[in-house]
Amino acid sequence: TRAQFNDYRQALVAAGRDPGNTPFALIREFWVAPTVEQAWEEIGPHLRHTYQTVYAPPAVSMIETMPDGSRRAVTDPNDPFFDSDAFARDRFVIGDPDHCVAELVRFRDELGLTDLVLRIAHPGAPHERVMACLEMLTDEVIPRVQATARRPPGAISG
Repeated sequence: TRAQFNDYRQALVAAGRDPGNTPFALIREFWVAPTVEQAWEEIGPHLRHTYQTVYAPPAVSMIETMPDGSRRAVTDPNDPFFDSDAFARDRFVIGDPDHCVAELVRFRDELGLTDLVLRIAHPGAPHERVMACLEMLTDEVIPRVQATARRPPGAISG
C-alpha cells in the first residue's frame, strides 16, 4: 500500500500537481468489539464469505507475496491464503479499541491519509452487532484517533 501511495505522489508531481493539496483516501474492512477474539469471532465468517464469493477469484485477481518475495496468483476461492495472516495484514482493521486505534493511526501517519473509509456492514452480519460496532467506533475509536492528530509546528493544543 505504501508503494502505491508513493507512486501516486510521484505521478502527481510529474503531472505538475501538488501532493500536499490532494486528498489521499484508503478503504479498509473494519470491526471493533470489546476483545480481539470477539471481533474476529463476530465478523470473521462474514468476511470469509465476502472474500470467497463476492471478491472471489477469478472475478477479482488476488496475489499472494511469498516469504521469498515471489508472488503467486490465488485462483481458488477455497485457497488457504484466505485464512492466513498474510491475507488479513493491512487489509482488515479488526480487533479491540486499542488495536483499532493503533492501526488507524498507523495508516494515517504512514500513508499521509486525509480520508479513511471503513466498511463495517458485511453480508450476513447481524444488524444489532453492526450497530454495536458503529457505536464503539464513534464513542471509543474515533475520538482517540483524533486526539493523536499531528499538529503543525507551533500549533497550540486545546
